[in-house]
Amino acid sequence: MPPETPTGDGGSIRERVDDFVDKYNDWTGFSASDGVMIAENSHVSRKNVFLDGVVHDLSLSELREFPRYLCDVSLRAKNFVVTAEHYSYWSWTLAFVQYLRRNSNVFEKITNPYHPDPAPSPGSANLINDMFLMHRLLNLPLRMSAPYPNPSVENYIQNSLRLTNDISEIDTLRLFSPVSLALLDGLVCRHCSRFLTIDGRLENPPVSSPWSSNHSSKSGVGYHDRLQLWRYHVANPTTNDTLAQVDDISRYESKHLKSLSGVIDSDEDIGEMDHFLQILSNQRHYNVHGEGSSVSILPITFSLCCLIFWDAIEQSDFDKYRSKFVDEVRAAVPGNPRQSEYTDYYPIFRWEVVSLMQLCPSSD
Repeated sequence: MPPETPTGDGGSIRERVDDFVDKYNDWTGFSASDGVMIAENSHVSRKNVFLDGVVHDLSLSELREFPRYLCDVSLRAKNFVVTAEHYSYWSWTLAFVQYLRRNSNVFEKITNPYHPDPAPSPGSANLINDMFLMHRLLNLPLRMSAPYPNPSVENYIQNSLRLTNDISEIDTLRLFSPVSLALLDGLVCRHCSRFLTIDGRLENPPVSSPWSSNHSSKSGVGYHDRLQLWRYHVANPTTNDTLAQVDDISRYESKHLKSLSGVIDSDEDIGEMDHFLQILSNQRHYNVHGEGSSVSILPITFSLCCLIFWDAIEQSDFDKYRSKFVDEVRAAVPGNPRQSEYTDYYPIFRWEVVSLMQLCPSSD
């Protein structure tokens, strides 16, 4: 029987990620015991490989750093790896944003920050709703077996959706890759509304572009420029550092990038590229215009979508609402009598349920 998927060791998240990547690249087997699927050089595992704990315990700063580690796990390994940490991060983000949406004016502040009218536009509302719907469908394979497996529920879902074959994480990741690219673009434009119109044009050109080789000012921007504009002109320092780490193409093995279907064309010369975010933006045509669809795009783009929300949330708002929200989710996890819409998103794994059940209600 093949060995278990390796797990990273170390005293910090960074050390555990580095250790996982080293172990994984020396590892040759795939275990069927931890929910692993393999397809198109992509490896999906339903267990944590570097997070020693639960995502709902992370600080705001750590939540802003987390996409860097998710991208490291995915892009520095010999296969494109998606793990439980990816799903937990997406789920915790959407659950928290939904709570803010229902119980505060913070949602309006983070989705429409520079306009006097706090109500998001219909287009913005539709974008957010699409993101929430996509997330629920992404989690469908997990929900059929976690946190508590229930064969009758799985059979009901299979029959009601007329699924002739078992649906897997690989299927949903591939299906929603084009959508995630569009969502990221739309969220960046709204988050950077001081500089960008809702359709991605510059509000007041030109704008300085330190990501360009000649550091020139730009009067027009494309997909890659908009991502970099977020990094250089809008992001807080922690988010800026996360985006810089993701963007640093020297941190990845070119042979690994070239093996990822949909991330880079086999004919492209990585040595002539300065930015991974440029590679990401180059794949818009491949995924959006039907040339193909890739498992490896969505985990990157959706993690960056989540980062936009954590970048926009102020520390005071996070501190004010986090413990109240944890109490709300804790009271509605499986095994407790009260139900909540937030548990549609989080928790999704057994260890998250156990952690929440062990928490005492806050005194707030």
